[in-house]
Amino acid sequence: MAAPPGYTPEFPSTLSPTDKLRDFIPSFFQLSDDASRNEEWVGYFCSDATVVMGEDEAQGTERIRQLRSRMWDKVASRKHTVHHFSEAASRDPDEKGERDFVLEGEVEYRLKTGEIKAVPWTAHAKIKEDGNRIRFVRYKVEIHA
Repeated sequence: MAAPPGYTPEFPSTLSPTDKLRDFIPSFFQLSDDASRNEEWVGYFCSDATVVMGEDEAQGTERIRQLRSRMWDKVASRKHTVHHFSEAASRDPDEKGERDFVLEGEVEYRLKTGEIKAVPWTAHAKIKEDGNRIRFVRYKVEIHA
């Protein structure tokens, strides 16, 4: 099933058409924009993962769940647009089975005050296969406000 417009980045031609990241990335950002699907969003991370959103950092499922909740404290809605995806120099998993990549995009926030803000962001991610699915090991986002 195709993701709604904006969630699928420009993937490099070196990324196999069957690579699971081609579904993982759009699905993750679609969930990111839905406040009612927090548990599904948290499920995209390994149980010992680290998430950094600007100044806010969390490690482990429960703290990531709390961080996710805080992300909606002042935000009524958000819409990500993912522009670009690039993998680290080596596209093969490292000795831990992890892969590095960088994403770039923009997010439009509708704050609870009614104000609308659009800001560019960059994310560095480390993922691995966990069972039969991909999960984040580390996910760090920088907002360029």
